[in-house]
Amino acid sequence: MGVDSQTMPRHWYLAPRVHWTVLGILAAIAVVEGVIAIAVRDNDFLCHRNIGEAYLAGIVGRDHYLPARGLMNMSLALAPYRVTRFICYVISLVLLIVCWRIWARLGDRSDGTGEAIPRAAGLCAVFLVLPYLLRDLDECGLQIILLFLLSLGIWALQRGKAIQAGFWLATAVAYKVVPLLCLPFLLWQKQWRAAAAMIVFMLLWCAAPALHLGWDANRRAHEQWYAEIARIKAAKQAYPSLLDREPPVNYNLSIHAALARVLETYPPEHPLHLQHPGFIQFGNLSQHTAYHTVQGILAMLGLGFLWLTRSAWNRTQTRTNFVCDWAVICCLCALLSPSCWKQHLILVLPCVYLVFLNLLTAQTPDRWRWALIAWIGMVVYLGRQFLTGDLNQLVLSYKIDTMAIVTLVVWTMLLRHEDLATGAVHTTAPAERDDRRAA
Repeated sequence: MGVDSQTMPRHWYLAPRVHWTVLGILAAIAVVEGVIAIAVRDNDFLCHRNIGEAYLAGIVGRDHYLPARGLMNMSLALAPYRVTRFICYVISLVLLIVCWRIWARLGDRSDGTGEAIPRAAGLCAVFLVLPYLLRDLDECGLQIILLFLLSLGIWALQRGKAIQAGFWLATAVAYKVVPLLCLPFLLWQKQWRAAAAMIVFMLLWCAAPALHLGWDANRRAHEQWYAEIARIKAAKQAYPSLLDREPPVNYNLSIHAALARVLETYPPEHPLHLQHPGFIQFGNLSQHTAYHTVQGILAMLGLGFLWLTRSAWNRTQTRTNFVCDWAVICCLCALLSPSCWKQHLILVLPCVYLVFLNLLTAQTPDRWRWALIAWIGMVVYLGRQFLTGDLNQLVLSYKIDTMAIVTLVVWTMLLRHEDLATGAVHTTAPAERDDRRAA
């Protein structure tokens, strides 16, 4: 997948001075955002710290997170609040850089052309979804941690470290349940050792809270967690919510919410109804019918994804499929979560990176691709509350951010048929390519 360094055109966006300038701008933004996030914000980070304090005291409440996440949250309660925010903020920035390094290596730039193109693609990716990233940095990078765990999972898989991959992916599940979808995908791809290791480490993470709470308390905590999940599932909501703990909200950008928004009509007294002439409703299905319709659509999309990825990963296969598949999996860990806020959407970063890596190395990229990038950028930036003001809830209700992210997912799947580094369509048989590399 390499490009001859002697024939690679030197564009302005590859110049070191451009990169240093952009990095300087991002560093300044990170400093300003850091001051705000550390000294001013009180958001979901505080909620996780409170859970950690409760676990330290041996108190386990009703929650949709696994008890292992409460064990992890204990680390947030060991130092003064603002000090903890500072530590987490700095760590999240470091982890973000590590994630870029992992995906840059996965992009297979080992042909001697240097890091100019991967660096340019990474900077472009960060700028395209900067509002999402800043929203997560407001929370001191809690979603960056999840991206880091998922990235370590594919990095271990790519190096044939199945046990390590199982550990990192099990840790991601303990951190947030949705990455559990990695397990059936590993089985689908015949990654038996990684799947088995993931199961073993998930069981260990389930047992881990007993080290602090005791076995009986840990068992009760898991029973409470399962009862809460079962209670939410039994409600059969097409548009997800936490029921009495949190009503449905317009800023939920999950695929479930986007589909339900099209299928259902909400009366004036409903939390999702907006008293605005621009608020248009479409379908008028009952809650029960809408729920099963959403589940059916998701099932068909899942089967379509499995069909596209039906070729198992193996040593004679180009890494393009491997990398693109996992980038999509990362993004789906956000979109398929019943509750998906804007900060969760930073899990699309691997998809954005691969798209830019392909665009910046293509000899003559199609104009429609750059037009799509422009549209996605408009969606991401113009949807900011300080720009939309009172219209923010209306804009969010139409789930245009979800549509933009789904576009990037589809785009990434299309890259499976191209060389990430050149934009060329594969024409050489996989075995022949492998033989040439070996030679």
